[in-house]
Amino acid sequence: MSEFSEGLALFRQTPGALLIDLRDPEDYEAGFVPGAVNLSLNTLREDLAELADYDTPLFLYCYAGMRSWQAEALLTAMGYENVHSIGGIDGYRGELEEI
Repeated sequence: MSEFSEGLALFRQTPGALLIDLRDPEDYEAGFVPGAVNLSLNTLREDLAELADYDTPLFLYCYAGMRSWQAEALLTAMGYENVHSIGGIDGYRGELEEI
């Protein structure tokens, strides 16, 4: 099982968790993990404040994992207590939703 699959399974088992897709809006619209919201790494600080408290479990992914790891470090430094980078959607083999 991949890191992404394991992280996604943990997300699905965690009450109140938020799944965040950090890819560009065009990539998100073409296909995203069901239940994910699309937030930009550049505006993450402002946008997340509207969606989550500091104790909300956050699960982050992007395409290959780099942005999600950066976001995890940023959010942890901001005081978010339960942040998980689950890597890149390039390792995901499940169904995708489209807009």
